[in-house]
Amino acid sequence: MEKVIDVRNYLKMLHNYRVMTENKIIELQLLGALALAKRNHESHGIKDIRSIMDMASVYVELEDYDNAEKMYMKALELNPDEADAYCGLAVIFVNCKDYHQAIEYYKKAIDINPCNERAYFSLAETYDKMKLYDEAISCYKKAVEINADDYWAYINLGEIYEKLDKDKEALEITQKAIDNGFDYYKTHFTMGVILNKLKRTDEAIGMYVKAIEENPNYIPSFLNLSDIYKSKELFEKAVDILSFGIKHNKKEAALYYSRACIYVHLDIIKKALNDLKMAARHNPGLVWDMERDYELFPVKKLDAYKVIKNLYSTL
Repeated sequence: MEKVIDVRNYLKMLHNYRVMTENKIIELQLLGALALAKRNHESHGIKDIRSIMDMASVYVELEDYDNAEKMYMKALELNPDEADAYCGLAVIFVNCKDYHQAIEYYKKAIDINPCNERAYFSLAETYDKMKLYDEAISCYKKAVEINADDYWAYINLGEIYEKLDKDKEALEITQKAIDNGFDYYKTHFTMGVILNKLKRTDEAIGMYVKAIEENPNYIPSFLNLSDIYKSKELFEKAVDILSFGIKHNKKEAALYYSRACIYVHLDIIKKALNDLKMAARHNPGLVWDMERDYELFPVKKLDAYKVIKNLYSTL
């Protein structure tokens, strides 16, 4: 019998390359993974569930949801208790924004296996998308009951508690992720948000700095940290942070816009004007915000600003 090629490991490898590879190359590699899955299926016959599930997974990655659904349904015909097939179907419906149908499939997976951490976690994410926060909290808590090392469940729980202004609960649950060794930019960003709300500003600054060190492409870290310095009237520090963000994210309009506002406070109007031009160039929709922003009044009265407004407001 021909050797089975592990398509799942192949897909994991592609996920690692996704962030650094052109989309077309990714598509070609996924088509290669699909060919491997089909080859495995032909080698082992029509009743080989694993190869069917592999094909379904690749179809999902290719966003070919019709064929993915057919494959998952075929797997369920062979084994009605294939919980992963229900989870796969749920993913399809989440991607199509049919959250109610996705919830039903996740619940079926949980009925088959009440200890299915993946199903609880994904169900929680779906509830979160629907802003059904109580249901999401309950499912995330169940996920960490099953697996106490589920760092993402802690992080997502912390974000929900923060959105609900339950800051003490948010701090406690996010700290658990850090205590368990999950040094990740989103963890430190969330901690920064919570600590700042609790008026623990110096600690918040430290968390935002860590978040930036870990991921200099996550724009909210720069914006939030610069806002703290701005509120303290440490305008030069705010400019430094935003300039560092622009160095790593040269096309991010929000960073130019925010720096323009700081330059106004420093009475460096020419630089503020240049930054508004860059912001409008990268995101013409921001012109509407500029027009409503009283903070930018010293710039908006200039003829050069009116040229920017007239040029980009029509795009």
